[in-house]
Amino acid sequence: MRAVILVTGATGLLGGFLCAALRARGAPFAACSGPSRGRPTGADLHAVDITEPASVAEVFGDVRPDAVIHAAVFNAADCGRDPARAALVNVTGSANIAKACAEIGARLVHVSTDQVFDGEAAPYDEHAARSPTSVYGRTKADAEDAVLSSSQDAVVARMPLLFGPTQNARLGFFDHQLASLREKKTMRLFDDEWRTPLSLGVAAEWLVTLATTPAPSLPDARFPRISAFLAGHGDVGRSRGFRRGGSGGSLRGPARNIADRAGDGPGRAGMVRGAGPDDAAPGD
Repeated sequence: MRAVILVTGATGLLGGFLCAALRARGAPFAACSGPSRGRPTGADLHAVDITEPASVAEVFGDVRPDAVIHAAVFNAADCGRDPARAALVNVTGSANIAKACAEIGARLVHVSTDQVFDGEAAPYDEHAARSPTSVYGRTKADAEDAVLSSSQDAVVARMPLLFGPTQNARLGFFDHQLASLREKKTMRLFDDEWRTPLSLGVAAEWLVTLATTPAPSLPDARFPRISAFLAGHGDVGRSRGFRRGGSGGSLRGPARNIADRAGDGPGRAGMVRGAGPDDAAPGD
C-alpha cells in the first residue's frame, strides 16, 4: 500500500502547488484547510481548525496519514495587525499538527521561512542563530521549536520568497504583478529588501520529496538574491521566471518597504532542519 500524504493549507498558494505535485506523481493524498476555503482539484478536502486539537485529531483519524506537509499559515501580511491570532495559528496550530503526527508515527514536513533571520549576515545555513524582526518571523521561529520538540520524525523546511501563479481563486502578489504588466500599469516596488526567489512548483516538488524520503535533507540549491524592484524589471523578471504579457508595464520605484519587515532571506533557496537527539529542543 502506498503512503498517504496529508497537506494542510491546501487552498493556499503553496498548497495548490503541493496538491498538483502529488497528483502528477499519482500519489494518494488528502487535503485540509479552513472551513471557508475553496476546493483543490483532485483531492478530498477536510475542513479543519488547526488551533483546536480535537479538530486536528478528527482529520487525522479519518485520513490516517503516513506523512504530513504542514503548509497552513496565518498570512504574513496580517500578522502585524493581529499578533495574538498569528501566534495561535502559526505556533499553537503547528504544535497540534506535530503532536498528532507523533501520536500515529507520521512523518512531518513543516514549512517555515527565511524570515526567521534578520538578514544582517546572509547567507545563512541550517544552524545559524535565528533573529526574526517581524511578528510573522517570530511566530514561525517559535513554531519550528514547537514542531521539533514534539516530533522526532519531523523536518523544518525554511522557504525563501516563493513566486508563481495561483492554482485557485486566491490571487497573490505574483498574479497582481503579472496583471499590472499585461495592463501596462505602473508598478511601484521597493529595493531595500533582497530575497532569494524560488518557484512554487520547485518548492512543492522538494517538499513532496522530503515527505517521502527518510533522510532530512535537501539538495543545496543556490540562486541569486535580488530585490523586489529588480524582480519586477523585465530582463531580470524573465530570467527568474516572471513572464511579461504583451509589451508589459513600467516601474515607478524604487520605493521603500515600510511594512512589518523581516529583513533579507538567506543566500540559498531552501534549508532543512531535522529533529534528532541533539536537535529535539530549541537550540538558538
